Amino acid sequence: MKTKNEKRREAITDKITMERSVSVRELSEEFKVSNETIRLDLEYLEKKGILVRIHGGAVLRNEAAEVPFAIRKQEHNEIKKSLARNLLRYIKDDSVLFIASSSTNLYLCSLLKLKKNLTIFTNSFEVISLLQDTRHTLFVIGGQFYDHGKRMIGPYAMNMIQDIYFDMCICGMDGCKGLTGPATKSHSEHNFIKMVIQHSNQKVLISDQSKFDAPANYQFADFHDFDYFFSEPLKPQHQQFFEQSPDHRPKHIIEVENW
Repeated sequence: MKTKNEKRREAITDKITMERSVSVRELSEEFKVSNETIRLDLEYLEKKGILVRIHGGAVLRNEAAEVPFAIRKQEHNEIKKSLARNLLRYIKDDSVLFIASSSTNLYLCSLLKLKKNLTIFTNSFEVISLLQDTRHTLFVIGGQFYDHGKRMIGPYAMNMIQDIYFDMCICGMDGCKGLTGPATKSHSEHNFIKMVIQHSNQKVLISDQSKFDAPANYQFADFHDFDYFFSEPLKPQHQQFFEQSPDHRPKHIIEVENW
């Protein structure tokens, strides 16, 4: 269940998306909270890359801005836990996995101790930190460290995986608004994750509902490329998209309740 802060910040996001600018005074009156509360909301949304604060309010930021990983880790935590628990059942012992940089995948990492003899590849600094003491075999994909997304990128990372093939890759997405598949806001990650998908036997996409309405510039796959898509129960408009565009439908959609 969403908190009052989450609901208010979502409403502010909708408002600034439509009106392009907002003022602290007007928001304070509309939501019946203090100016300081609104300033904290705008500070939070600025860190998410949604807006830029100005004197007395805020203006809409370029939609291509990427949300810092530290912010993404704080959002939609309960559904991310549920998604991770459901995905765990599909991971077989003795598998070779690629785990992409995704805030949802961090919850999955804590559950992998329940599996036996996994070989795990990742370019995610956060995943490495969580699995560094694992009894599984862990391979780190190196390259240039991209602080905004806490991951390694670039030609060195591409070269390291060009001869590696995975039983399963587990990917997230920054958004897919107006697209036929998942996308990233990082051009440097685009080709890397495309290669990972091409080198994977089973392809898994995992995402909370918010990403459906989030814009992202670099589509790295079509939904139909994925064997499994784990998400919250789809909204009617998203169900309609897959019904009307069956060529873009993943092989299996696993809708997970927040419990």
